[in-house]
Amino acid sequence: MPSLNLVVLSVALALLSVAALAAEQEETATPNAHLCPADDGHKVAKGNEFREQDNPSLAIICYEEALEHDPKDASAMIGISAVHFSLQNFSGAQAKLEQLLHHHPDHAEANHMMADVYRVRHELSLHGGHQGSRQEEIKAMMGEVVHYYKKAIEANPKDDLPYASLGSYYLSLGDFEAAISTLEEGLEANEESNPVLLGLADTYKHKEEYETCLHFAQKALKLDSMSAYPYGIIGECALFSNQPQRSVNALQKACQLDPGNHHFLHLLVTAVRSNVAVEPAEALRVLKRLDLEQYHDAEVTELFHELMVELSDRANKEL
Repeated sequence: MPSLNLVVLSVALALLSVAALAAEQEETATPNAHLCPADDGHKVAKGNEFREQDNPSLAIICYEEALEHDPKDASAMIGISAVHFSLQNFSGAQAKLEQLLHHHPDHAEANHMMADVYRVRHELSLHGGHQGSRQEEIKAMMGEVVHYYKKAIEANPKDDLPYASLGSYYLSLGDFEAAISTLEEGLEANEESNPVLLGLADTYKHKEEYETCLHFAQKALKLDSMSAYPYGIIGECALFSNQPQRSVNALQKACQLDPGNHHFLHLLVTAVRSNVAVEPAEALRVLKRLDLEQYHDAEVTELFHELMVELSDRANKEL
């Protein structure tokens, strides 16, 4: 039979083990304790770093720890909202933005992001039914998009991006005049704003005012000659205004800068076909520069191969 001292020792050790386990559980029960590898003053920056590295879990931990230190930290709330938005958790993004705007109603970035949330929700709602109260809900969402973009503009009138975003939203609704008016205000805020200039070019393209479209697209191109989009819109407007060679040149450049963009490739095929004066050998030389492995749309690549065969036949007949 074990001695009393041994029994007492065993009980004491058991109690110590339970106490240690309880302490360990209490420590691990503290949410996100010491998981963000940064001090209080740098947790948001570390969260941003993790977000850029596509590590949303650690980003959220850092932002939440920053909010424990300062519950009204706008940068931390913006970071959490951005993570939710990137993960398509729009209700999560909206909830955090509502919290932020409660504390900081004139926060320009928060208002802009809230408009983006409502805009995506509006676009997603278009895939559903539009009957009865559903129509009212969609109409309300559209109003919220405009409201929050305008709030972002009021909060920072010199920032060109809310003008570009609101202008493109009006364009998506088919309201050309509101789009142009908003984008022109954006140019007054920043006459060298590429997003605003391209927004105007895109709007005039949809209005079928191609020379005006080309005017704004050329201005955008002068500001950024390494972006595919200005070349793409120049190529499209030149194509529709019967300038096939100009269209071919611009769309070739767009395809080189943005390989894999099926829209640009489709436009290039159309432009080459519409250019009756094109030399088949020269056109083949241009098209062979493109890396078709970047394109995965079977319909577009089939059109491309058909064009290559047509040009080869024409080139052979001219020998």
